[in-house]
Amino acid sequence: MTSARACPPCRVLLVSTNSEADPHPVYPLGLEYLRAALMAQGHEVRIFDVNMSAPGAPDLEPAVLAFDPDLIGVSIRNVDNTDGTAPVSYLPEARALVARMRAVRTVPVVLGGSGFSIFPARILEWMGADYGVIGPGEEALCALAAGIKTGRVGDSIPGLVYRKAGAVAVNPPSAGLRGVGRVARDPGLVKGYWARGGSMNLQLKRGCPHACIYCTYPALEGAHLLEADAASAVDDIQRLYEEHGVDSFFVVDSVFNLAQSQAETFARDLVRRRLPVRWTAFFMPKGITGEQAALWKESGLDGVELGVDTISEPLLRRWGKPFSAEDVLESARVFARADLPYAMYLLFGGPGETRATFEETVSRADECPRAVVFAFSGMRIYPNSPLHRAAIADGMIGGADDLLEPRFYLSKELGADWLKARRTELARRTNWMVAGRNMDALKRMAGMLRRNGHKGSLWQRVRPA
Repeated sequence: MTSARACPPCRVLLVSTNSEADPHPVYPLGLEYLRAALMAQGHEVRIFDVNMSAPGAPDLEPAVLAFDPDLIGVSIRNVDNTDGTAPVSYLPEARALVARMRAVRTVPVVLGGSGFSIFPARILEWMGADYGVIGPGEEALCALAAGIKTGRVGDSIPGLVYRKAGAVAVNPPSAGLRGVGRVARDPGLVKGYWARGGSMNLQLKRGCPHACIYCTYPALEGAHLLEADAASAVDDIQRLYEEHGVDSFFVVDSVFNLAQSQAETFARDLVRRRLPVRWTAFFMPKGITGEQAALWKESGLDGVELGVDTISEPLLRRWGKPFSAEDVLESARVFARADLPYAMYLLFGGPGETRATFEETVSRADECPRAVVFAFSGMRIYPNSPLHRAAIADGMIGGADDLLEPRFYLSKELGADWLKARRTELARRTNWMVAGRNMDALKRMAGMLRRNGHKGSLWQRVRPA
């Protein structure tokens, strides 16, 4: 990576295009990692966040003109809402923002973010940007900023997306990253998001060694875990609490309890410092003990989110899930005994799903004491995933489909009318939130509660007595 002494500083404007605020706006944590890395190299950085602007972002052009950047980085967090019942694409809005900035300042534009990293060549072409960065972007963006300022942008930068000989080339991301870097926290952004949102996000690790059939985490963050220092993460929590009054956090790791030692160290440090904060995270329902549940609860854990997908044993194996049906049931019992609220996310209709496996999952979910269930139908198909290959083999999509337009795998074995009827029946249950059904009512309730100042997770309110 080029050092700050090797080149003059570059003015970099980082733009978050994510305008989704349902059920609450999500703090642009990825941009804060980039900002910290760029500033450590001596560059001057500002963030423009669409979610903190008025509708239509009327202050975008004035912000660009006032800062006069040498490089504009554009974050595309999500391509679409991954909802098969009512799909919405976010790319046209991002493209319009890029065009508006280009109209007032002719400087290189580099795209990045998790959504971009899934479709880098296609989105770069469609938006007409100059460069892109895939995966964790600290190293690549710092190298690109240095090259922009010196006029010597090399095409060997790991993770760089660029044009070469009339085509778009994509370099693989660096394999040498050793951990999660330092995160900056812009006071204005913290204040704005805490006023409007339910929690502040936090990252303890990147990557995932598992290979769930539809998941993009290994491709986006790598298949090996990169851990942050647990004490530094708690330092971040303490600063946010003491300086801004933030007392609710969501850990954005793919799975919180993949690194058992870190998970326990993090919780013990929170207990030792006696910080009166609450936190939630996604957990894998496997190998969780009563002692761990008690420790996490003492540290402030007030909501467990389980990415279960199915509780049918054959489907768990086919979909690449690293746990068994009995693991799910035992984890539910552990959390129930600890009186820790937990929610299960179920995903119906993937490869091999039949009416029998559907009912098997529903029956076993009923065995989980005091569970809150979020139910979705259809798997979003992403390029180069095992699901992508299955969808082609099963005739769901053609091999030439680039999947930028959302495509969903929904097993034909269920039947559209049967699935609609069962979804309607399940939506009548007070502890089941079914996408496109009673989940919409929950979102409306959440919006009202947020406007009235309620923080933290809200799904606990439908937890069975």
